[in-house]
Amino acid sequence: MKTLCALITAAAFLICPTTAEAVNTVVGTVTEMEGQVTATDDTGKTRQLQAESEVFLNDKIATATGARVEILLNDNSEISQGENGEMIIDQYVYEDASKEDVNCALKCVKGLFRILTGKIVDMNPERFQVQTRMATIGIRGCELGFVAGEDDEDIYVFDLPEGHSVEVEQTTGGAGAKRRLTIRKAGTAISVSRRAALKERLFSADEKERFFKRALLRRALQRREAMRNNAEKPGEAAKPEAKKSSFHFSMLLNSSSMAFFKFPSLTSPWPPKDSK
Repeated sequence: MKTLCALITAAAFLICPTTAEAVNTVVGTVTEMEGQVTATDDTGKTRQLQAESEVFLNDKIATATGARVEILLNDNSEISQGENGEMIIDQYVYEDASKEDVNCALKCVKGLFRILTGKIVDMNPERFQVQTRMATIGIRGCELGFVAGEDDEDIYVFDLPEGHSVEVEQTTGGAGAKRRLTIRKAGTAISVSRRAALKERLFSADEKERFFKRALLRRALQRREAMRNNAEKPGEAAKPEAKKSSFHFSMLLNSSSMAFFKFPSLTSPWPPKDSK
């Protein structure tokens, strides 16, 4: 009887994945980081992260004061987390999954976050979700920013392709509060509060830049600045060139005219002689 029980137990371990195997599901990689960044698994074990560290399902990513981290998930979704932040990778299914089964669910507990969706949303726009303390956000292929505080939150829609949308559902708020918004336009921010309804507003370019300076790493900011400068240079360079060409052509015309009057021997006599 003991032998039979042992065989059944061994078979169960062979058939069912162990807890360790479930915890060790790699969902992404740290691409860049600054300062102290840790990951704590669901058993409570904490490890220090560094560039190229693997990130696992159920990890809680924490950044210290002055720290920032960028994580690339397996489906090419990008996550940037600012200082004093906490995020949990709650669900993630991508490899060898059908479009009905792919799934990503993140919990942004506190701090600043920028999320740029990848292939999971391309496969199934309904299967990428972010949860904060006060709201649940369904992402349909876009670039979002989150500022998650103790009593107030802001959600920024930085980029939203045509035909896509962002669904925001409030999970807190007073009686009669407006609890759901659908955003279809980039440049929109949604303010969430424990004591008030959802508020939709437009944000300025300065507010956007302040967010990125707080959320992104220095290298990412430098790349962003370089891309913006390169986008501006062609237009600025074209104008002086056009003016130069016009000025040069005008000078040629003026030079020819001046030559005509300065050297009359090269042309017909001037003034013309009276004919006899």
